Amino acid sequence: MKKILIASFFISFYANVSAVEYPAEIHGKWGTSAEYCPNLEIDKKFAVMGTEQTCEAKSVKNNNGKYQIKEMCSGEGGSSAENSSYILSGDTLVRSYRKFSDKYVRCGGSKPAASAPNSESIAVQTCSLIPGSAGVTTFLDDKLKKAGNAIRDLDGYVFKAEKKVKINKTDVLVGKLIRSDGSVSEAKSYAFAEEWNCK
Repeated sequence: MKKILIASFFISFYANVSAVEYPAEIHGKWGTSAEYCPNLEIDKKFAVMGTEQTCEAKSVKNNNGKYQIKEMCSGEGGSSAENSSYILSGDTLVRSYRKFSDKYVRCGGSKPAASAPNSESIAVQTCSLIPGSAGVTTFLDDKLKKAGNAIRDLDGYVFKAEKKVKINKTDVLVGKLIRSDGSVSEAKSYAFAEEWNCK
């Protein structure tokens, strides 16, 4: 009888471990703006950030609508454990991890996104490289370590800036890099503000 109880305990324990799910309230498709959807898709088990990263929930705590979620994330740069917070306010979701925050609006939602901490909210601007620029590099991560495209002003790329943040005391634009034919080259991109003219 004792062995049966112990076996039942372990079966129950492992079933609970494997049953960790993202909160139903944040399930769905999210974009950095209503114009750019989706950048983030969340279901019961996974949070997928485009082609950059996929995270799996390992534990979830709800603190009055602020969800503390331990995640195991993997992407091109390898795998890492993240302690993330997800704050839901209407149709706006802010995901914070390490020292960074990303704001999203629910795709198809009616409410505007709220300002994320440590960032300056701006209307979406179309930016072009300063004339004569060559070898300008964008970045694919918020640490500015993973280089994106190296481009010239003659290439006809534009940068759709959605917000401006400070990284290492430098103004950095966050948004999308768009090719001359209008297709998206980098769905989430970072660029030094001083290298672009924005309107």
